[in-house]
Amino acid sequence: MQMIRRALPIACFLWPLIAHAAAKPDFDLVLSNGRVVDGSGAPWFRADVGIRGDRIVAIGDLSRRTTARRIDVQNRMVAPGFIDLLGQSQLYVLIDNRVESKIRQGITTEITGEGTSVAPVSQAALSQMKPFLDRFRLKIDWKDLNGYTRRFETTGSAINLGTFVGAAQVRIAVLGLGDVQPSAAQLAEMEKLVEVAMKQGARGLSTALIYPPGSYAKTPELIALAKVAAKYGGVYASHIRGEADNEMEAVEEALTIGREARIPVEIWHLKVAGRSNWGKMKGLLERIEPVTFGEAVMERFKQQCGPRWGMVAEAIEAGASPHHNFHVFTVYPWLGMLMTGPVEQPLKVLDQCRIRWGQVEALAGDTAAIRSEPLEWRGGRLILGPERLETATVAVNGAAMVSDLRVGDWVSLHWHWVCDRLTRRQLSTLRYYTQRLLAIANGAVRSSSEATFSTRH
Repeated sequence: MQMIRRALPIACFLWPLIAHAAAKPDFDLVLSNGRVVDGSGAPWFRADVGIRGDRIVAIGDLSRRTTARRIDVQNRMVAPGFIDLLGQSQLYVLIDNRVESKIRQGITTEITGEGTSVAPVSQAALSQMKPFLDRFRLKIDWKDLNGYTRRFETTGSAINLGTFVGAAQVRIAVLGLGDVQPSAAQLAEMEKLVEVAMKQGARGLSTALIYPPGSYAKTPELIALAKVAAKYGGVYASHIRGEADNEMEAVEEALTIGREARIPVEIWHLKVAGRSNWGKMKGLLERIEPVTFGEAVMERFKQQCGPRWGMVAEAIEAGASPHHNFHVFTVYPWLGMLMTGPVEQPLKVLDQCRIRWGQVEALAGDTAAIRSEPLEWRGGRLILGPERLETATVAVNGAAMVSDLRVGDWVSLHWHWVCDRLTRRQLSTLRYYTQRLLAIANGAVRSSSEATFSTRH
């Protein structure tokens, strides 16, 4: 009894602390003193944002509300997570679930599947991916989109992910990697694969018609596949067949597919390439969207894009690996194509699409003879071959892309265009990154040198 009396004052003293600890705060996190952009189109407004679990539950003055954690964002913008409508993180998220390159930009949702996609998985598709899979020790343990979804949900990914079903992915599964056209029975099989993917949650059908094997598909094939996606409320999204001189025809093909399949159309990274095509964007937009864009919109477009097409040297000067150089050499399926079949077409795309260098040998009107080092596929390795002369466009109707270009100048090249004059430093940097990326590519090839690849035609 004596012991109980002594304990009573202590219990009375502890009760307020216990009661206080049991009172759950209003929020897990409050972002205070921010400028909120809510996504409605309204101007920003000053407010605090209260978060509980994975939901925003309050917006306003929350200075007197309790929270487990409060971050003063100091007048920065606070907005809902951005949606990347054309991402390529579908496999990388399985390697590193943080996806920091997206999260640090505020991107919390990504839609992926540009022409190819995570499903359906076929032996021919796996043969393309093997160098990549070996390099990152990634195992493909799914066959369809449901299987990928189950795998994705185990990663604890920092981003949400949605995907199209790629028309090229379906084509590879049925026809392999070759330049062939489907029979009626094969097309029906392709349609069935699209239907399965749509039932399992694909957002629609996608194409990348500038890259093989997607480039082998003709319009009627794509209409047939798009009709299946349309039945399930899907979208047709396309990296169209051309982005320069034949761009209007490529846009017309996309619109034809949309019209014939009765499906909404999205054209990815719409642009006009080449000085001769400058000024055509307004016509393209008016063709795509019946409502004429106002002068203010066009002026903003011009300001964002700038007066020059290339802008390559500035990126090199900053020490950055040029985008196309990095993009092409790290798309491991190209290596699979080189290892499994005819090399001429994929090698040409790899060589011409990269940012490369050359020295002006002669000038003649709107063209120049450029001495450059082409890519070669030799002994199962990508290398820079002996110098050759190639013809590149330097001007259109006398309007020069690079002012005062002279014989002996070093220039950067992309496809058949001269982009910019290179300083010695820029040339050295471009050489360095190219050799570095070649080493990475060849390392992937060596890691798969004992693998057996099969291509179904």
